[in-house]
Amino acid sequence: MKIKQLLFTHCATGNGFDPEKSSCYQIKAMSDNLDNLPLLSEWSAHLGQTVYSYSPEIARKNEAEWLKTTENVADGVPEAVLSNFPVIWTYRKLGPELYSLTRTSYIGLTRDRRSAPGNFLTNTLVFPSSILGSPPGNPLGLISAVAFQIDPDTIEAGPLPTLETFGADIENECDTKILGQSDFEAQLPALLSAVFMSRDRPLVICLRDASEAVPLLAALLQVLPPGLRCTTTFTTHSHDPCWPGTDSNDPNPARIPNQITIISTHGSDSKGPQPDEPRLRHLQVFNFVSGRFPEAIPVSAFGKFAADCIQRNIPKPLETYHRAAFALGCDGSVTDCDRLVSIFTPSSTSGVIERLIERLQILVPLVWTKTGAECAFQLVEAKLKELGAAGFDKAEIPLAQLLSSIWSAPEPSKENSLPGGI
Repeated sequence: MKIKQLLFTHCATGNGFDPEKSSCYQIKAMSDNLDNLPLLSEWSAHLGQTVYSYSPEIARKNEAEWLKTTENVADGVPEAVLSNFPVIWTYRKLGPELYSLTRTSYIGLTRDRRSAPGNFLTNTLVFPSSILGSPPGNPLGLISAVAFQIDPDTIEAGPLPTLETFGADIENECDTKILGQSDFEAQLPALLSAVFMSRDRPLVICLRDASEAVPLLAALLQVLPPGLRCTTTFTTHSHDPCWPGTDSNDPNPARIPNQITIISTHGSDSKGPQPDEPRLRHLQVFNFVSGRFPEAIPVSAFGKFAADCIQRNIPKPLETYHRAAFALGCDGSVTDCDRLVSIFTPSSTSGVIERLIERLQILVPLVWTKTGAECAFQLVEAKLKELGAAGFDKAEIPLAQLLSSIWSAPEPSKENSLPGGI
């Protein structure tokens, strides 16, 4: 399987993928043999409602004024009006190693005789996560892909081709500068920890300005180890972080498709979701509008380490950590990634030799391949250089014993292979 496509929008009677359907929101075109159609259709309808009904008030007001003053709607809503509506990016898991990335945009009037406002287009690409590269790239690095630059009025109803490529290089180096802004920096260790652990407890981020959603989320994903970066699900705008949970009084996190949900108030008087709301008790809520955040969130070793690298503007240790986690094959495991951090943090001078051995022993159960062993040796050599620069005698370090432990690590098996490992 390569990259399959699906377009969902309003179609007049007989103008959709299913020519028997009457005028409604439906699939207009899609690739052959695309699974999960009921789920993709449900998500598309929900995103379409969000992009219009929960857009900035000024966007709908401008459209209403245009409708009152125009005599001919045949040419559609002007781009100057459409640009006030947000574009939503949504990344979700469909199956083992199978994901979808959806661009939802408001396109104005329905394509039937009514020409009613509220029409939208969801353009979805479905692909295996392995297609994001090795090491995996950032899913939000795909937003410039040619496959997303589609005019629905130029696409005929029916089959779409399966694509070999995205039509654009995956951006592996998304900018993280936005994390240095004062509002975000003050919460950075806790925020990065919440992102890191969002698989177990979904995260909600509330912003005033919707234009910050994509750069903020791209930066947060960029900080994650590669294996987590390409499997963390998200949406850049929503009106209900619990959708489609069981009910408002007892939301079920297992049914929430997004690990990270961003909600924008669009500068209105709304304060957005709050951390102490009963219906959100299973979620972590960081509200940068009201300035309210989780009272007690455990800061992970990874969150603290990554925040320190960003706040001190020293990206190299984090980049080295990413390469090591990927080479060791543990970049998809939250537990192993958190343990690995200790090798990259400075040691105190007290008991430094013993602490070095203890830390590097963490590598032993992580080494399953020749590439992993080579990476482990490089980490040991780097630590030895640090100690030499600090005035320690390398001869005092029982290096042979340590390297022997790493080299004799057991071969992997189905029973003991690491989550996300090789």
